[in-house]
Amino acid sequence: MNVLSLFDGMSCGRIALDRAGIKYEKYFASEIDKHAIKVAMHNYPDTVQLGDVCAVTAAGLPKVDLLLGGSPCQGFSSAGKGLNFEDPRSRLFFEFVRLKNELQPTYFLLENVPMPKRWRDIISQYLGVEPIVINSARVSAQNRVRYYWTNIGAAPFDLFGNVRSTIGQPPDRHIILEDILESDAAAKYTLSGAAIERILRRKWSAPKVDPKKTGVMGTTNNSGRLGIDAGTTLITIPRGNNKGKNAPSKKAGTVTSSSFEHNNFLKLDVNGKPKNNQQKASCFTAGAHSAGNHSDMDIIRTGAEYRRLTPVEVERLQTVPDNYTACVSDSQRYRMLGNGWTVDAIAWILSHIPPPEKI
Repeated sequence: MNVLSLFDGMSCGRIALDRAGIKYEKYFASEIDKHAIKVAMHNYPDTVQLGDVCAVTAAGLPKVDLLLGGSPCQGFSSAGKGLNFEDPRSRLFFEFVRLKNELQPTYFLLENVPMPKRWRDIISQYLGVEPIVINSARVSAQNRVRYYWTNIGAAPFDLFGNVRSTIGQPPDRHIILEDILESDAAAKYTLSGAAIERILRRKWSAPKVDPKKTGVMGTTNNSGRLGIDAGTTLITIPRGNNKGKNAPSKKAGTVTSSSFEHNNFLKLDVNGKPKNNQQKASCFTAGAHSAGNHSDMDIIRTGAEYRRLTPVEVERLQTVPDNYTACVSDSQRYRMLGNGWTVDAIAWILSHIPPPEKI
């Protein structure tokens, strides 16, 4: 089997293939971000890097058996400007379509964010299958609803011949936030009192609160300035005599490429204080820990101090191996993890590829 991964990032697809036990001969990757390429090559030095997707053609490749892709989602995300296919990044979806048509792979898998049905239907029309929906909460400590268009296990599902994968939901592992927290986080992740004041300065008149789940992890929610415009969940960790009184949140939110997908992650009680005992913490976006912005991130309280999630904790939210991204800076780690896949959700889908003798 030869695999081509478009918009490969840090090669989450390759981790998923290995985790699903899928054997492959060559892994070709199309990516232009130098930091993501560095991480991919550090972990998988035999990856064949092809560069810009727009320059990739079937003529330069062997038979491709599996085509993977998570085309940039900024145009579709509720965090963006609603440009959908007019957004230059989301238009890259058509490069996935082009290569799918040129290569005629045996299997394909495209991941993207929840979006209005009219846009979803366009993607389905081009790919010939309806998406399946999986929330990463079933395999990880975060909420992350994603759409997956794939012909793995595909079959007609209605009288009109529309096709959808028959793959069901992955088993619920019941992983909660406290399961993935480090007990010895470095002091640099602790937030100053001034930063906390900025979080609590603004009160919402009618916050949209789901007591069981909170937000998304994306590309704009980490260091420097702290705000709540894009949402922040405060999490407490019991210590000493406080044990049992303030349990940590049980689930983190979605890891996405945008820090403004949701505006409901800061949980305040009637007095404007952080609420505890939540089952899910906020979703991490690709900008969540960069450019001086703490806006859409999980803040953990240890005793009298508050801290942000560490890169290793974020890797665990995305079910990426610990320190997989350690060869680049923290800001780049947070960004690419926010842009990446929840590996175990992808591995679950890929695990349904039949063995070669049954293809």
